[in-house]
Amino acid sequence: EDLSIRRADSLVLSVLRETHVELGGVHGSIQFDSACFDVTAGRQLALTDVIPDVSGLPSLLAQLLQEHYAPDLFYEDQDIPSFLADSLDAIPWTLDHNGVTFYFNPYLIGSFMEGIFTATILFNEEPGLFHERYRHAPASYCMELLPYNKVRTSFAKGRNSSIKVGGSDSGILVTVDDKKLDDSGEAGGLRPVL
Repeated sequence: EDLSIRRADSLVLSVLRETHVELGGVHGSIQFDSACFDVTAGRQLALTDVIPDVSGLPSLLAQLLQEHYAPDLFYEDQDIPSFLADSLDAIPWTLDHNGVTFYFNPYLIGSFMEGIFTATILFNEEPGLFHERYRHAPASYCMELLPYNKVRTSFAKGRNSSIKVGGSDSGILVTVDDKKLDDSGEAGGLRPVL
């Protein structure tokens, strides 16, 4: 089990938990779950506290997934918007500094080999979607990045980017949008921080 603090400030605590599970097959798998709290109100947040109208989320999430992942990574016969409409409550999500990220566990929309799919809706892309209380990011922050998983974030002057940190044959590979830095070093036990 591993915990990742996605956001911790004077308003929100958002935690992502990774658990190793045995599903009875040849190999184990990982599963994510999450919890988000309003620290000033002292209560756990529901998705509808952050995004009051979730009716358009299945289509928006499907669009983001299709923009950021190759089509052959998804199950061929799955209608992703319909699937999401039926299972939105079961998909882990975190309230990050710049948006909300949804985590699609292995086998949910793609094979185990594809790993975890993520879809992030950034505050600056869909400001009207979010409750006013939660749609503002602190001026500065740090956030642990999940190794080998893409993270979408927003930088200064509203520039949105995807970041991925992982290993390569020669060491550590950092990808920002379409630019790559392959550096020598030990990639085992990575705990990258943005």
